Amino acid sequence: MGEVRRMKCLPPSLALAITSLFLASVVTAGDPVTIKDSEATNHIGEEVEVRGVVSEVSTNRKGTLIALGGKYPNEVFVGIVKPDTLLSSEKAFLESLEGKEIGIIGKVKLFRTKPVIKIRIKEQIKVRK
Repeated sequence: MGEVRRMKCLPPSLALAITSLFLASVVTAGDPVTIKDSEATNHIGEEVEVRGVVSEVSTNRKGTLIALGGKYPNEVFVGIVKPDTLLSSEKAFLESLEGKEIGIIGKVKLFRTKPVIKIRIKEQIKVRK
C-alpha cells in the first residue's frame, strides 16, 4: 500500500493575506463596467462596479450589509461584508458610507431575490465625491 501524506494547511492569517492580495489584483486588473444599482439583476455572474447611494448600513451575525436603492426589505442591491474579513472590523468606515454615493466592485450573485456582491477588501468600495 502507498504512503498516506498529510497536507499542511496555511495559517488563517496567511491564507487571508494571500486571498486579499489576489482580490486586490483582480479588482485592479482593469476597470469593470459600471452599472446602476437598479441594473444589477441584469448582470448576475458578471464582474462589475455597482454604483448607487447607500440607503442603510446594518450589522447582524452574518455580517455588515450595505443596502443601495432603498432600506431593507426594499433595497435593490446589497454589498455584504462577512464577519471573517479584516474589513468587518472597520465599523466606523462602513457606517460612514450611509448617504454617500459609492461603487462596489465584484461578481454579482443572486441571494434569494436580491443581487449581491461579497466585499472582502476595502478596495472593492469606491466612495464618490
